[in-house]
Amino acid sequence: MKHLVELQNPLLCLKKPHSINIDKERTITWKQTLIILNNSNIIIADELRIAIEKLSDLRNKIIHYKFEYNTSKIRAIIILVTNGLRKLYNNVTKHDFINDVSAETGELLEKIEGEHNEQLHLAQTDAKEEADENGTYIDDCNFCNELETAVRREKDEIYCYFCEETDYEIECCRCTELYRISEMYFSGESENGDDLFICQNCIDLFDSDD
Repeated sequence: MKHLVELQNPLLCLKKPHSINIDKERTITWKQTLIILNNSNIIIADELRIAIEKLSDLRNKIIHYKFEYNTSKIRAIIILVTNGLRKLYNNVTKHDFINDVSAETGELLEKIEGEHNEQLHLAQTDAKEEADENGTYIDDCNFCNELETAVRREKDEIYCYFCEETDYEIECCRCTELYRISEMYFSGESENGDDLFICQNCIDLFDSDD
């Protein structure tokens, strides 16, 4: 953000551009960069501004050991800020700073380009974190068809962090074989009002009878 200010005028990066000892002058804060960019008619999305404020607040709490560590929320803020700053930089300079960052950051920027990829990356990372923490394994989701976004839980439930659906096994109302509910079709309700599902194999048998 300071570089974007520098592009407007290098002196704007200094707290006291009128100082006689200009070489020793301190630079502006990130909050001041937002104001200067705004005054330079460079629009900064409210979503990005709020995310930067949250990240700054989190940084201050970490420094003073007054924070609750929730990796999922922290990761989402960092991704939002990183992606937002990339778009802002591109809008102002017409260049992509992906070549000027570390290889690891560059790889992340490529993964999260676009809202869908951003959410997919977060879902895959959250799934991996839960799987590692609980000693289970990552699975693909049959509902949204995204890869490595779901994690196995108790009772063989498969929860997807992307579409937030939970898959599980249930008996086919005709052949009584167990299938994932994502692979079956709703077939009505029982006399007790329970949902009934039928598998693809039984549907194919009905079709062959016709």
